[in-house]
Amino acid sequence: MRIYMEENGRQKINVHLPSGLVFNTVTATLAAAFVKGQDGERYTGEQLRKAVQAVNEYRKSHPEWVLMEVQSHTGQLVEIRL
Repeated sequence: MRIYMEENGRQKINVHLPSGLVFNTVTATLAAAFVKGQDGERYTGEQLRKAVQAVNEYRKSHPEWVLMEVQSHTGQLVEIRL
């Protein structure tokens, strides 16, 4: 996973995180205690583990997939890639 930030065309931050640390079953199980759906219902650890497995499979077949991209009106860019 890579987090990339730039401001006015100049690179400010470029952070590389191993995807295995972010998307694993232990993280999914721990996140189940904090993540809520739109209806306020909590997700189970099993549901989040399945989601993590799906992300990992997709990541293998689509490297450099942009997970999130945000650009402000002042020209700041934040991009998270898998």
